[in-house]
Amino acid sequence: MDHPDQQFWISRSWEVNIKSIRELSTMYQSGERQVLSDVRRLVERIKQADGEWSTWVVVDEESVLTQAAELDARAQEGENLGPLHGISVGVKDIFDVRGLPTRAGCPHLPRAPAKRDAPLVAALRKAGAVILGKTVTTEFAAFDPPSTKNPWNPRHTPGGSSSGSAAAVALGMCPAALGTQTGGSISRPAAYCGVVGFKPTFGSLSRRGIVPVSPHLDHPGLFARSVQDVREVYLVWQQQKVSTTPSMPDSALEHAEKRRVRVGYFQSPYGRLTEKETYANFVAAIERGLQADFKMVPLAFPLDWQEIQEMHRCLMAVDAALIHQIQYPQLAGKYSPKFASLLAMGHRLPATDYARALRFRRRAARTFDRLFMDVDFLITPTTPSFAPADLTTTGDPSFNVPWSLAGLPTVSIPQAMHAQGLPLGLQIVGPRHQDDALLVAATAWQDLWEFQPLSTS
Repeated sequence: MDHPDQQFWISRSWEVNIKSIRELSTMYQSGERQVLSDVRRLVERIKQADGEWSTWVVVDEESVLTQAAELDARAQEGENLGPLHGISVGVKDIFDVRGLPTRAGCPHLPRAPAKRDAPLVAALRKAGAVILGKTVTTEFAAFDPPSTKNPWNPRHTPGGSSSGSAAAVALGMCPAALGTQTGGSISRPAAYCGVVGFKPTFGSLSRRGIVPVSPHLDHPGLFARSVQDVREVYLVWQQQKVSTTPSMPDSALEHAEKRRVRVGYFQSPYGRLTEKETYANFVAAIERGLQADFKMVPLAFPLDWQEIQEMHRCLMAVDAALIHQIQYPQLAGKYSPKFASLLAMGHRLPATDYARALRFRRRAARTFDRLFMDVDFLITPTTPSFAPADLTTTGDPSFNVPWSLAGLPTVSIPQAMHAQGLPLGLQIVGPRHQDDALLVAATAWQDLWEFQPLSTS
């Protein structure tokens, strides 16, 4: 810890940063804590420090203080809005939030304020959440680095594209934040910033009101400090029918907790692609799993690694080019360089390559689905290394790409600290449409580690 503003956050941390979402909401509903007081403190902390960290595009101060006061008044009248009553949530600036423009990280994009919330945002608001504001995204949720700094060391990337959401949760600016993933845009920032990042099964969450990158790859998801906090938010989406994956009954979850869980892992290609100490921590995770009575099952990676990366990039490029085909000629000189390069690639690729990539995506999904005949979950390092000391990159998404391509649900949990003083993540992959069971398993894995988040004192 070699940056003075890190000490600012640690020495001035407060209860909102260390209590669970369920605990906080219960306290707000009972009147033991006041939503308005806590939201006012969050807003003040953001105003004091966000010039340094650049995690927020806008905090709608007047609106959020009004929301908070209304929640306190309703609690006094005995009205319980739901399981997120009073919980402050950040929203990646590719989701529509009523009254705020959706700029998708592009300063040249003319956008009027959204007339309505994206369904995922509306569901949280209906459950009592305070929508705090918009968090920073890379331009159009792609590759160009954002202004956001890594909370553990500002000389290192926070990852992308959901940079602001991951960093805001890590810095204790909000208990939860929304993100999206097309390649590795939830998992990678979660690992680099030392928080939990959840990407549900592809297609299970509504994508209406979200600026698209690729309709074949885009996954909405979220960040929080614990897997249990993630599940509190995800259950709201299930209950309000903006998720097509039904929640598992408690009896099924209890059974999943009690039986001996089979956990698969790959020695290749991860062993040769992972930085030495990062891989040593992954080996330690396998050993810890054995000690915890998981059945650890070595597996052969079933597809060509390079082909997965190439097919994913082809789909992303062509889909993005199609989405931007009208704007691209008008804004070509104004797009950020890496995103412009992706669009140019999409325009160059022949239709036969795109058709082959679509066919490969279906094959990858079937192939990975078959793995779950022999195991219940998979674990991998979330990233090949800790966050790079390179602010021209958002890091390497290659360890996340297979699961984004196949549409499988994943959770990245903070596992350990690298000797460089930066967090490392463990990625847990679950079977399609078994998101609840995955979150139960990820909770068990998070309980095996004693990772201390940045914002705790």
